[in-house]
Amino acid sequence: MNKINKTLILCAMAVLLHSLVFADKIIVTDKINDEEYNYLKITVEPDYVSTKQFATKDEPAQLTKTYKWLSEIVPNSCSNNCGTGTSSISTKCIERLGVSSKAVDNSICVTNIGEHTETTPSCTDWSGCGAQYSYSTWGTCKPEGKMYRTATCVDIDDEPIPDEACAQINKEELNATCVSLPATCNDIRINNPSSPSGFYLLYPDGVTSYNIYCDMITDGGGWMQIMVTTSSPKALMSSPTTASPGYLNTTIMKKFASIASQILIKDHTGQYVVSLPETRPIQALRNSGRTLIYGNNHQDWTSPTGIATQKRFEKTCQEPGDAYPNWILWACGNTSGVHVRSTHLIWTHTGGGSYTGIISIR
Repeated sequence: MNKINKTLILCAMAVLLHSLVFADKIIVTDKINDEEYNYLKITVEPDYVSTKQFATKDEPAQLTKTYKWLSEIVPNSCSNNCGTGTSSISTKCIERLGVSSKAVDNSICVTNIGEHTETTPSCTDWSGCGAQYSYSTWGTCKPEGKMYRTATCVDIDDEPIPDEACAQINKEELNATCVSLPATCNDIRINNPSSPSGFYLLYPDGVTSYNIYCDMITDGGGWMQIMVTTSSPKALMSSPTTASPGYLNTTIMKKFASIASQILIKDHTGQYVVSLPETRPIQALRNSGRTLIYGNNHQDWTSPTGIATQKRFEKTCQEPGDAYPNWILWACGNTSGVHVRSTHLIWTHTGGGSYTGIISIR
């Protein structure tokens, strides 16, 4: 077969193939050789011919049209642009023939495979919220020299919305360095063990300051002085004070008691007792302004200077009607007990009577 005749035959095959494209099937009824197959596949109709359809070139082959619905979400079609909504759907009828596919009129799919059913998909869109971060005020300076704040994702009306709405927004720093403000004398002692006794500004709530005398020597130091009885030099009393004798205002005292855990009772000779941490004495002082309610609580105290604490705290009775600063400890008037009030401290280990005393907390 000469080249001209072969070309004519191939063109005729192409015409045949084209003439059958829109039928239900394309039928190749004549046997074709490799050269003719490649021409059909590559040159004439590459969309309608594949090795699968013509795997056996010496046998007739056929292509069958199939149909399906193709659904696509319409971009930027969420019904709610600040939260969760539903997306719009674009539906097309797709006709497939061999490896070729194309969109056709939707009525063709209705005829061949029935009506289309589609569940409307949900969507989330935050673009219309005006999302931004709202920052809390800085917290108090922590002992490690850091202060912290929080960030909340809010909408244009300053109402909280999920964090994902702010996912593309740069968050500002939530911590910053600061100079730590001491809340107690013990904070000062821990940060600088060589700190001398004297007046220091303390910040029990991290904001308001109080000028408090700190004892940095007795029992390891770090004691905040809250009361001095009778004749103690007023220079040693914390500020502010009431009239003689000196003691902290009850409200201020309770602020410091709330962050303290121990009480120290010291007399003019240097003898002292210390309550064990977080026992009844400090708990009672926080609540009622007394270190002893009533009952035996000598087991809550220890005396590094050797005083027999059981003899000082073993009496049981109902306490007087008033509290700090008039009374903070009462042993029913028994001479074997310890009595502390704003005007005097009574210790039987010194022979009885009224003595100067200092009450401190840590």
